[in-house]
Formats: sequence, structure tokens, C-alpha cells
Amino acid sequence: MLAATSAALAAEVTDLPPQLRGNVTIAYTPVIQTGSLIEDDVSVGRMTTEDHVLRIGGAFAPAPGVAIWFQAPIYLSSRVGFTDTREMAYDPTIGKGSLAYGEETDADPFRAGSGAGGIWLGARGTPFSEEFVGRGNRATWLIDVGLRTKDATSIYSADPATDPPTRGGGPGAGAFMLRNGFSTTRGISQPYLQVTWLRQGVVPVNLYDDAGALVSAEAPVAPADLVDIRGGVQVRVAENEVNSSSLDLDFRLGFDYNSPGQIPSGLYLPSVLPVTAGTLVDTGEYSSAGLGFGMYWRMFKYLKLDVVTDVSYVMPRQLEQPYPVYTGPDTLLISGQARLNVLVY
Repeated sequence: MLAATSAALAAEVTDLPPQLRGNVTIAYTPVIQTGSLIEDDVSVGRMTTEDHVLRIGGAFAPAPGVAIWFQAPIYLSSRVGFTDTREMAYDPTIGKGSLAYGEETDADPFRAGSGAGGIWLGARGTPFSEEFVGRGNRATWLIDVGLRTKDATSIYSADPATDPPTRGGGPGAGAFMLRNGFSTTRGISQPYLQVTWLRQGVVPVNLYDDAGALVSAEAPVAPADLVDIRGGVQVRVAENEVNSSSLDLDFRLGFDYNSPGQIPSGLYLPSVLPVTAGTLVDTGEYSSAGLGFGMYWRMFKYLKLDVVTDVSYVMPRQLEQPYPVYTGPDTLLISGQARLNVLVY
């Protein structure tokens, strides 16, 4: 039975292993975005994107307030699917392709892939921390930097020799990540703020038309960059010092901005005109805002289970220029994570 206490806390966004200690983690992360497709205020179908990712990682602290870490993602499934849609047709009144002008179809087209993603390697440290008792710090600041390696395959790369074309999982591009986390202790709670910047590179991809003919060799696909801001409060609701068990709850709000990107035409639309098949097109910038909840249960000294979920409203965006098709105002992004931590403390 857990007993309530106001013992020292460690907010997840600023937590580090003690010196010469570390942890190993395995996590399952689903991310689902679903909503209608809109053209000229008319629904022309629905789109659902899904990523189901297994993440294996770990961290080690060679010195106080400093840790190195790695993470290896495995995309069990990456999928973009469409329902209740239409065929793309040329609309002479606007001089471009239109789903609203096309005929309805019973087909539910999709693009799907899987495979290992790029490896993350990074380091994190605290310029000042509440755990540095001698300094008298009343807040903790964590700086986290990481680099992701390129991957040979991605959701953007399709092998036309198979039916349907075989794809990889994830973005495939190298990336740089910078994250800052701030927290402070107020009784049994820890208010916090976390800001993340993700800068993705380009990934060369061979692009083919619908007949399987090579159109663009090593086209520079550019996934969107990301700025993510989260703020909330983590509350210690129970703790047992005898077996080092504890239970924390996390309540948070979030906002993110996704920059424009360049992707293969036909990835985010059910069909496209032959003139853009096998070419790169711009995808629009967009933002999302939402709320989240987390539970962090330390079962005993060496084992911890984290479960988090977030639900966000996604603002409308143009999926592929020059097509006038946008995500609808009913689009939601639902994400979560279940992570098991083996703590070597």
C-alpha cells in the first residue's frame, strides 16, 4: 500500500540518472491523426495516418548532472489511408486537379511501410539543479541535444517492383534536436516547461510514376521541422520509502508548429494527376494544440512504468500543392506512450 508523503521529487522533463548510474527503456508509441479532407468547403473523403513505433533506448551518467543517451526506433507500421474518397480529375475552371470534380470511388487507397528508423545519439546536462544541494538552486534546467542518423528506407521511398509498393517506416532523414526543460518544486508538485526544436535534413528518394517508371532520381525529400512547447504540473500522489515505490500524475498543455516540407506527390492524397506523379510537391505548414495526461509509477527501486497520452486539435493545412485539398476542421491527433524503465540506480 502506498502512503502519501512530500518526499523529494524529480520531474520527468528534468530527470537524470545519478553519477555512474543509468537506465534501459523499451517503449511503445502510437501516433494517430484522423479527419476529413475538404475542398471548397465540401468533404471529399477522410484521411488517417498512423505510426506504431517500438523504441529501445538507454542513458548513462558519467558525471553529476551529465548523461549520454541513445534510442533505436523500430517502425512496426507507418500507414496513410483514405476512405469515402474520389479520383483526382482535371478541373478546367480552376486549371488544376480537383477531387471535388472527380468521380466517387469504392476503393480505399493506402500507403504503408515498416522497418528500423535512424538511431538517435545524444547528451543532456543540467547547468543548475535542485539536486545540487550545496548551490541552493531552487529550480532545475535541463539541456538536451541529439542527432539522428539517416535511414536507407522511409515512408517516402516506394519500391515499384512490388504490389503494393514496399515502403520503409519513418522520415528517413537525419535530424538535430535541441530541448530545454525547466522545473521547480512546490510542495508535492513540480510545475514545468519544455521546449523542443527538431531540425530535419533532406533524404534522397527515387520517385516513380504510376506505371513504375523512374521520374526523379534521388529527389531531395525534406520532412517538416518542428517546434514543440509543453507546460504542466507533475504531482506526487503517493510514495513508500520502504520499497522506493511512488506514483506521480502529470497534467499538461501543449502547442506545436510544423514547418512547410517537400514530399513525393500522392503520399497525402488518395490520387493525383499524372503531371505531378513522381515529383516533389510542397506541403503546408500547420499548428496543433492540445492537452495531455501522464502516470509515472515506480513499482520498486529498479523498475518504473510510464504511461502518457495526448489529444490535440490540428489546424487545417494544404496537403499537397497545387491541389486545393485541405485537412478538415475535425482533424485530431492522438498520441501516447507506454514505457518500461529498468533503473540501475
